[in-house]
Amino acid sequence: MSEKNAKRGYEPEDDKYFSQEAILTLKKASRHVRYLINEGYDLKVPFTKESWHGRMRACRGVGASLTEEELVKWDREHRELLNRIAPEQFDVLHYAALAVLKKK
Repeated sequence: MSEKNAKRGYEPEDDKYFSQEAILTLKKASRHVRYLINEGYDLKVPFTKESWHGRMRACRGVGASLTEEELVKWDREHRELLNRIAPEQFDVLHYAALAVLKKK
């Protein structure tokens, strides 16, 4: 396995996407670690209507932020939507990333 300098240390394009605090962290990281492996890949995650409903309800934008009244309404509307558009079982495409680092 060949080593390479941390390509995620800092890239000028990062200024568009990260806060200044995050930029400083990226710059520091490139001085202290090397990437041994840095890859990502698509991953199909299987769900049922019920498990997807639970996954969405657990999101901080739903379960943790709605009032009890709003949550009852969301539950009903989301189940109706799933019954209209989703098969009983389906896959949701996710992106998985893997980084193996070595301290310099």
